[in-house]
Amino acid sequence: MAYTRSPARLAATALVGAALLAAGLAPIGVARAASHDIASFIKEHDRNGDGVVTAQEYQAVRDQQFKALDTNGDGWVSEAEYTAEFEARLNKENGTPERKAQQLKQTHIRFVAIDLDGDQKMSREEFMASGWRMFGFHDKNGDQKVDQADVALAASFKPLLDKAQSDRTAEAAGKAP
Repeated sequence: MAYTRSPARLAATALVGAALLAAGLAPIGVARAASHDIASFIKEHDRNGDGVVTAQEYQAVRDQQFKALDTNGDGWVSEAEYTAEFEARLNKENGTPERKAQQLKQTHIRFVAIDLDGDQKMSREEFMASGWRMFGFHDKNGDQKVDQADVALAASFKPLLDKAQSDRTAEAAGKAP
């Protein structure tokens, strides 16, 4: 299944992704990609077990992930390679068939979003850019590492995000916040 890229699709993808991130409802990551939850991100990427994900550790993980995705070793990841890896992980989970189908559809959408130049090939650079955006999202204090200080900052924002989500829900239901 190939999705084409149009300016409207790009804008819609960006807006939906931003809204999901803001609401804390972002879709599942890809290729064991950076988790949207900061504690999970640290657990998944802390290679030496010190509770800190340095930029160097993260780069090493992303390099490994790209190599694993590029199953034929041609230097880029096709949509088929990308979705096959994710589908294999989905098949190991105990989710409902409907949820798995929804997640697989999201995998195709993520591929289009990561394939920045729209050539239907995910280059190493495109893959890395996607991951580094997530690293930056979690590095709340900008110190080039993700650690408990970032977890604390994220937790301090949570009540504000929860209130904003509650206000949007009430507004959508026609009630004043």
